[in-house]
Amino acid sequence: MSGKSFFLVAVIVLLAALGTVKANAEGQCKELLSTVCNDCHNTDRVCESMGGSEKKWKAIISWMISNGAELSDDQQTLLVNCLTEPYDEAKKVCGK
Repeated sequence: MSGKSFFLVAVIVLLAALGTVKANAEGQCKELLSTVCNDCHNTDRVCESMGGSEKKWKAIISWMISNGAELSDDQQTLLVNCLTEPYDEAKKVCGK
C-alpha cells in the first residue's frame, strides 16, 4: 500500500470513529435531557434556552446540581456541549 493510500484509509477510519463518537454523545445527551433534566421540570424550559454561551450553560448546570440534579463531570461536559451548539438529538427532544 502506498503512503497516500495508507493516509487516505487512516483518514476514513478516523472520520468513521468520530462519527460514531458524535452519534453516541448525541444519544447520551437526548437521554440526559429526557431523564435527569425532565426529573425536575419539563424540557420546554431547556428547549427555550438552547444555544448561547458555554459559560451560561456551565452556570445553569452548576445551579441545577446545587438544587439536587445528579450529573457526573462527564455528563455535565456533555450537556454543556450539546446545549451550547444543540445536537440534532437534543433538538428532537424539543420537537425541532
